[in-house]
Amino acid sequence: MTRRKKPSQTAPFVFTQETLHLTEEAITLFEQPLHRADRQNPKVALAEETIKQIKEKLALMKQSIGFLCLTTFDYNEKLLLVQALRAYSLVLLSLPMNAQQAREIHLCSQIAASFADEDAEAERARPDL
Repeated sequence: MTRRKKPSQTAPFVFTQETLHLTEEAITLFEQPLHRADRQNPKVALAEETIKQIKEKLALMKQSIGFLCLTTFDYNEKLLLVQALRAYSLVLLSLPMNAQQAREIHLCSQIAASFADEDAEAERARPDL
């Protein structure tokens, strides 16, 4: 008999005011090209809907600072968050570097890595079909 491994859980990422603001900035930058895209394209529609859901969740977290607010992100939301944060990091890298930018790049990397690690863990736990 084969023993099943229990899926290990990754530690949740805890958003602060600073990381919430940074994530909102990244999402705002990421959605700009969507305004020029073909809204009839189902992929564009999915991206717009996913960004809308992310923004709603971030707004809810922002309102509940100081309270316990558990929020989950689905696969598509995590994927967009990771890509938005990576794109925002690239924008920050293209500007003259200062201490604040270095901190923001580091935070973007931490947040993106947290969501990317969760996805990798979920893929490993998934049984082969």
